[in-house]
Amino acid sequence: MNDTSFISPQASIGIAKLLIMALEEEGATTQEAYSKIWMVDSKGLIVKVR
Repeated sequence: MNDTSFISPQASIGIAKLLIMALEEEGATTQEAYSKIWMVDSKGLIVKVR
């Protein structure tokens, strides 16, 4: 799976989880898979503190 950017509304969390599962199936560790997912909304990058 190539690195791909998605502009993600809040409802797309499930899609991100599916992408993580697919990356893991291709051999990525959970940490590596999460590091490839970048979620953005109208206020910018979504981070834990926001």
